[in-house]
Amino acid sequence: MRPWLGVVAGAILLAAALIIEAPASLLDRRVADLTDGRVRITAATGTVWRGAGELVLLPDDVRVPIAWRLEPMPLLRGGLAGSLTAADANRRATFAVEQENFIVHDFTIALPAASVLRTAGIPDALANAAGTLTLDAADLARRGDRLEARASLLWTDAALAAPVTGARIALGDVRLAAAGSGSEIPATLSNSGGEVDIAGSLLFSARGTAQIDARIKPRPGLPADRNEAIAAALSNIGRADGAGGYRVVWPLALR
Repeated sequence: MRPWLGVVAGAILLAAALIIEAPASLLDRRVADLTDGRVRITAATGTVWRGAGELVLLPDDVRVPIAWRLEPMPLLRGGLAGSLTAADANRRATFAVEQENFIVHDFTIALPAASVLRTAGIPDALANAAGTLTLDAADLARRGDRLEARASLLWTDAALAAPVTGARIALGDVRLAAAGSGSEIPATLSNSGGEVDIAGSLLFSARGTAQIDARIKPRPGLPADRNEAIAAALSNIGRADGAGGYRVVWPLALR
């Protein structure tokens, strides 16, 4: 073999070895790029293709243990595809992300509500929240201008500080359930317990926007002063419906 052929062959073998054994920490750069730096991966072990670490939500620095397996070709094209297990989830999720499109199957995770909302870029008026968000997504996808969803989001022990007044309202357990496909997908909004009754919808758009359209009404039996405080708070975010409730229509831009 000519000397220069040996050098080239050696270089190719070295490059292949480096790719195969690429450290897991390299994955953090790709995740940061895809999320504008709002989600990172730290304490990574293993390789890019098969590893473990902590998923970090910024700015709150919430950390969730994860383990992953990646397929090589999508990563070389600038995307991500593979499987993921988060924290104590009893099933392995599969996913594919490339530019603004994504596909997720069988994903479940529980996180502090305030941290999720701030990471998503929700306005501060809504991000000042209490409780835990649990996402159970059998199927979630975005393909161009089309969304697909079979998923539910449960917000347990929910509470929210109303804009202007700052009055904190206990919402109980709030549930969103979405199923369908199209350029927009409505999710049914309801709750149980808490100081108010909530019924309505949250409309998600493939353009990266969402709109809440809900009727919120203080529950019967509240002390008079508490009922007045909640009504005053709701009057700042909604319109009285003449039957003791308030209609809240709130557009959101998800960054």
